[in-house]
Amino acid sequence: VTLLLVVLGTVAAVTTTARGGVLPDAVALRLSLDVEYSLPTAYSGAVLFLAALVLAGIAALKRQARDRWQHMWSLLALAFFYLAVDELAVIHEHLSQPIHRLTHLAGVFRFAWVAPVIPLVALFGLLYWRFLFHLPPRSRRLFVLAAGLYVGGALGFEMLGGWVFERYTETSLAYLASRTAEEALEMLGAGVFVYALLDYVAAAWGSVRLSLSPHSPP
Repeated sequence: VTLLLVVLGTVAAVTTTARGGVLPDAVALRLSLDVEYSLPTAYSGAVLFLAALVLAGIAALKRQARDRWQHMWSLLALAFFYLAVDELAVIHEHLSQPIHRLTHLAGVFRFAWVAPVIPLVALFGLLYWRFLFHLPPRSRRLFVLAAGLYVGGALGFEMLGGWVFERYTETSLAYLASRTAEEALEMLGAGVFVYALLDYVAAAWGSVRLSLSPHSPP
């Protein structure tokens, strides 16, 4: 799905930029990787919300087992729920302009929301350092891969995109490439994380039954 959305989003961006091509502008905007409230944005938000639900389920199971890491799983669930809301409501994008006007950041910090987020991400990483090493080796590798992909896209290519935005133009191929890479890595990272969580559940419990009826068998 990520590959399909990246291909369609790239075609949409080129079409919109060139003002001529195979897609009408109204359709192109709904498929664009760099437009608010588009299909890729909805997909990213849905995957992040799915990750939050799986994390909440793991946290509930950990609470039942009185696991020492139960609160860390709960905090992760809350963090991913916020990421899903942020993705769908584009909260961080709306913060960039006020921060930019106050700080006059430029270059890699042109999209100024990244400046306060970098120390928060570093703090979050330090907070979860010991938690990471309590995980099975396979889960740990998948978690690190997912985090690297997601953060590399959300922060790394966002910063690169800010530099390209100032050096070239918003319609340049260089800016298009940076934004495409950013969104692709974010979607891929979120997808890998959902896979990592389900793989962890399968290894730890084998299977989990979700009951929506009080009369269902245990």
